[in-house]
Amino acid sequence: EFMGTRLTVWSGSLLNLLVGLLALALAPQYKKNQVREAPRPVEAKPLPAGAIHEDLGHFAGTLPSYYVYITAFLVGFAFFVMEIVWNRMLTPLLGGSVYSFGLIIAVVLSGIGLGGWLYSLGDKRLSATTGALALTVGLEALALAVPFALGDRFAVLAAILRPFGDLGFGGLLLGWTVVTAFVVFPASLVAGFQFPLLVNLLGRGRRDVGSHTGKVYAWNTFGAITGLLAGGMGLMRLLSAPGCWQATVVLLSLLGGSAAIVALFQQGRRALPVSALLGVGVALFLITAAGPTAAWRHTPIGAGNVSLAGKNRIGIRDWLNQSRRIISQDIEGIESSIGFQVYDGLGFVINGKVDGNAARDADTQIMGPFIGAILHPEPRKALVIGLGTGASGGWLADIASVEQVDIMELEPAMLEVARLSSQANRNVLENSKVRMIIGDARESLMTSRQQYDIIFSEPSNPYRAGIASLYTREFYHAVHERLQPDGYFSQWVQAYDVDSQTLYVIIATLATVFQEVEVWQSSPSDLIFVCSKKKHVLAVSRLRERVASEPFRSAMMAGWGMNGLEGFFAARLAGPDFARGMVQQFVQRELINSDDRMLVEFGLARSTGRVEPPSVTGFRQSLKNDNDGRPPWGRGINDIDWDRVNKSYSVMFPDLASEMIDHGDRSPALQYWRAVYAAFLNRDHRTVFSIWKSVKWLPEYPLELAIIGEAAAQLGDDGALEWAQRLEEYRPVEANFIRACYFWRKGEAERAYRAMEAALSAYRENPWPQKYVMQHALDLAAEMALGNSEFSAGIYDLLRVPFSVYNLDELRLFTLLRISSVMDCERAVDVFGLMEPNVPFTKNILEYRQRCYEETGSSFLEKARRDLRDFNEAAPQPFTADISG
Repeated sequence: EFMGTRLTVWSGSLLNLLVGLLALALAPQYKKNQVREAPRPVEAKPLPAGAIHEDLGHFAGTLPSYYVYITAFLVGFAFFVMEIVWNRMLTPLLGGSVYSFGLIIAVVLSGIGLGGWLYSLGDKRLSATTGALALTVGLEALALAVPFALGDRFAVLAAILRPFGDLGFGGLLLGWTVVTAFVVFPASLVAGFQFPLLVNLLGRGRRDVGSHTGKVYAWNTFGAITGLLAGGMGLMRLLSAPGCWQATVVLLSLLGGSAAIVALFQQGRRALPVSALLGVGVALFLITAAGPTAAWRHTPIGAGNVSLAGKNRIGIRDWLNQSRRIISQDIEGIESSIGFQVYDGLGFVINGKVDGNAARDADTQIMGPFIGAILHPEPRKALVIGLGTGASGGWLADIASVEQVDIMELEPAMLEVARLSSQANRNVLENSKVRMIIGDARESLMTSRQQYDIIFSEPSNPYRAGIASLYTREFYHAVHERLQPDGYFSQWVQAYDVDSQTLYVIIATLATVFQEVEVWQSSPSDLIFVCSKKKHVLAVSRLRERVASEPFRSAMMAGWGMNGLEGFFAARLAGPDFARGMVQQFVQRELINSDDRMLVEFGLARSTGRVEPPSVTGFRQSLKNDNDGRPPWGRGINDIDWDRVNKSYSVMFPDLASEMIDHGDRSPALQYWRAVYAAFLNRDHRTVFSIWKSVKWLPEYPLELAIIGEAAAQLGDDGALEWAQRLEEYRPVEANFIRACYFWRKGEAERAYRAMEAALSAYRENPWPQKYVMQHALDLAAEMALGNSEFSAGIYDLLRVPFSVYNLDELRLFTLLRISSVMDCERAVDVFGLMEPNVPFTKNILEYRQRCYEETGSSFLEKARRDLRDFNEAAPQPFTADISG
């Protein structure tokens, strides 16, 4: 972090050179002492078939040398398979940064070193026996099996220790060390003790100690190399990381058990082989446990996004159940494990961190590359770095002028994510314009001669080890060379869990390579740095026509809920002058992200989950004073309505309205909008309607139309149908919800049901509905089903099928449960079947589940009774005082 890659490598080389020189200096004295003091060694001899040794003190030759070599090979193989498993499994708990990777290696090596030192303290004549070998292998299997059996308890421990980060980075590191030590250290300690034991089994004396050590080391290293290759290139994907963990325990158990059986046929004490067999038996029993589940593997504990503070046993159990329930499946890839999260839209979780959501991240995934595509007059070839849900590549391929879209993706398993997200990505994998390139994007780009008009880079978070290489000056030079003269390069950067300094380093790094760097905002928590090789002069009239044409109009509506040029410019935060100012400051201070010094990787790794991010709205507000947020173009610039641009920003990012006011925006329109949006979230429809009527506020965007339309419908105002008709052009699904709400409030039940039926059916096809309006629609659907028994079955059947890309899937299941309560237990059992065995751990649901299982005779009845009993035992009991005396 402080010396940079080059100086670190040279420092390591220098240290090795010093060790070599020291060895040369000591060699003459060593040879003199060896000649003077070395006893005659006892040569290792193969064990004759059926022979039994009688002299326990004579341990040389108790095992054939080839058996020792095979054992060294197998334990090396097993240990390095576990190295891969530990790195994969601990990444969700530690975050996957360079710090956590280094910590795992440090704990492993500390255990090995301490184990070797402990061996040196023992009686080697007693320790170097077949029974001792069997015991160490059995103990290693047991040391691996115990943390596997404890499973998700380590996820809970990591989440509980995470607040130590509030004490500073040292506190965060302490919590990581505790978790890593419990999982990794015991097996490493045994392995460290085991290695000199294997050397000692080959013979005694100084003369051959080098030869024996070299041979054991060679076989152990060959095993380690084989384990790395087999684990990383085949076993991990074939068995999964937990499966490799279990398989390693089985391998060591077989090896330790065979050594114990050999030792039992030898005369002498039998305590060691019997203990070894006992350890092996316990280890094999422990790996039959459930082991780590989605709560460990697919939750953002390491990123600091899980808080168990203040939760009791019931709260922790409910969190565990939910964490497992919302992961529909997972895939073990070459580079990472991927979980498919269906809580609210189809999200993909990479090594414990949600890296994208087909519904909730449409703003960045669609508009990230489309900013450059709109600015470019006629893009023909495009490149997307990172497949994700496939939305970026699929929408780019939908542009008429685009002839080819290359998508570079490191992890082949991500193809399954894109396949499941086909409704949101224009069926990207079937598009003939799209070419998938599986491999490292940096290597692929640097070795390609292809030129592109549009390049969009949205890799994973830069704090992940290795990702920051896609944010370095050297990589940007490669991008610059592959970009056409009129092309645009768009770089995604997170606006969360990042300090201002790191953000400015990225801007400055880009500005050292590209002539023009603009800052755009694609979502409340995402920034897009749009770069070009030269200054562009664009006509406002052409841009206005372009955003009104397809597919740009649909893209803006799906991603931002906006239309028109003012809606487009609302996302522009800063022009090139801001980036040029960053270059002048940061180059002088040598704060540029490079292959040698990856400041971004370390900066983000230290800040993730621990710091308040810089305020993008405050950032935007500060730039309005010098008009840097306005493009310095000539023709037609005065035709842009900048008041509408500001309003568009607040509607595009409504959750930031209060923050905008806090940073100095005092416009009356924003004040009204903040009050309206807050009332909408609180379902205070009277306030929404009264503000609209009193200030003559003119809604024009879909979100505004939906808010006013729903308020009118909830109040039974006849104008609701007019609002629904205006919304029909943009959001037919939400227009149908408003009609259903209006007719239901007016007592026209049949017309309300037909409109609701249309809305729920449309939700199966539309990946980008307005989230909060959709929540209100589901609540109304439940109200209609509970209020009219004729509608219950129909609404239940409509909700039984997941919505497009699993939008609001958790709420859908809860709504089904509510509706089943007025139908029959068969329907409830059907819903619980979608949740088993990880149902919500709340009293009313557990009681309802047990009652329905009793009524239907479900096979889950005993588990239901056990869960309810566990809840009642864990629930705090009310205090009662006996005052009868």
